[in-house]
Amino acid sequence: MSARRRESGVTIMEMSVVMLFTMLIFGSYATAVVDGVEFTATNVGGASLHEIGRRTLETIARDLSRTGRATDPVYGIFMPHVFREGSPDATLAGNWAHDQVALQALVQSFPPGPPPPPEPVNPPPFVAPGFELTPMGVREIIFRLPEDENGDGRLLDADSNVEWSSTLYGYIMHPNAAGTLTLYRRSIDAAHQLVEEPICGDVEALTFDSVETKGILPMDAIEVHLHLLRKDVRGRDQRLHITTTMVMRNSQ
Repeated sequence: MSARRRESGVTIMEMSVVMLFTMLIFGSYATAVVDGVEFTATNVGGASLHEIGRRTLETIARDLSRTGRATDPVYGIFMPHVFREGSPDATLAGNWAHDQVALQALVQSFPPGPPPPPEPVNPPPFVAPGFELTPMGVREIIFRLPEDENGDGRLLDADSNVEWSSTLYGYIMHPNAAGTLTLYRRSIDAAHQLVEEPICGDVEALTFDSVETKGILPMDAIEVHLHLLRKDVRGRDQRLHITTTMVMRNSQ
């Protein structure tokens, strides 16, 4: 009788044990897959943030490395013009003032004074020590670019001065629905036509500094500190701080 029962197949107890081990093994495997997917997504998100930061700084650097210090031929102020939280010089306010209440409220939410921002991931050869305003903030910039205005194929006029474009350019920020800032490259031509191109939507803070805002900087330098902020797949904050110092090539 006992032999016939063994030949007839596995018992209910044996089946239960097999199913239990199968569930344990599959459960462990399923957990490992989920954790692996989340880990990969988190790291891809981090890498993406680095790439966004790199491209944003490259875009800014292409402009600012071409501009230079000069008295503006239209407004009579020094360019590039660095200004705080949507509040440019009064001569430019008509076309460039924006979001002042929202931007000032954002800056006031930053921790006051020290500690300074974390060490950037790509420290440039020269970063002037100390900040005259705040460790993190919103300081925007307006500038002109060289352009062959008289059509003679040169970027210099008859007196060997740089010919500056009749178009004003700048980098400004607007609050967005995600609770961060969107960085825009704005241009306004002589006919007052305005164009805004979105550059980056994950900005927590961005500061431009010149010798006027940070006296230790060289006259021909612009320092940029970019802070990015986004959520990873688990809802945790990811932050990135990158910076660069650019030398302006064309001066008058």
